[in-house]
Amino acid sequence: MVRRNRRYVTLTLVLLVTSAAFAMTPPGQKARMYLSGAVVPQGARTLTSTEHSNLWLSVEGERWVSRDTREQAAAYYALIIPPQVVLRRDGKTSTSDGVSHIDTLKWAWERDLGGGSREAGSGSLTISYHGVSREVVVGSDTYSLAGGNLFVIHLDGGWQPHVTQIRTNLNQIDGFEGARQLVKRAFPDDEAVKGL
Repeated sequence: MVRRNRRYVTLTLVLLVTSAAFAMTPPGQKARMYLSGAVVPQGARTLTSTEHSNLWLSVEGERWVSRDTREQAAAYYALIIPPQVVLRRDGKTSTSDGVSHIDTLKWAWERDLGGGSREAGSGSLTISYHGVSREVVVGSDTYSLAGGNLFVIHLDGGWQPHVTQIRTNLNQIDGFEGARQLVKRAFPDDEAVKGL
């Protein structure tokens, strides 16, 4: 009897370890995302606002809404408000493994120091979306998408992000207009937002 119980315990442990190992593989992580309704990232979309060099970013993909139905959906929307200096976009890099998506936005800037002197530099911001945990990482801070998927990110003069998470869920793709209206309502006195 003891020998039989040991076999059951051993078999149970083997099954648990195998299941845990599968859950950590990319196919296992995607399966967890499909079951939870998380957005499986397929790409990012940006939209530049002429006012204040603001930039909109959205990570989009698809999610399961029922056993047989998938829909296009947005994981999150972010309005990035860079420092108020003379800027130009200096590119964007994106990486995705179908589970996580990372965007790094880059700017080059120039500042007049007076007396004919100018100072030039660059700045960047990295935003990561993790589908399994349903989190967005901005700088060193992590935000659960259970608290909303719309973010306003002010970058200070040292290019450090100051993030406000708006408690709403915009799931449709290309929902920049809806995001814009919500941000304007949330920040009615912010000069960088007024011109959106």
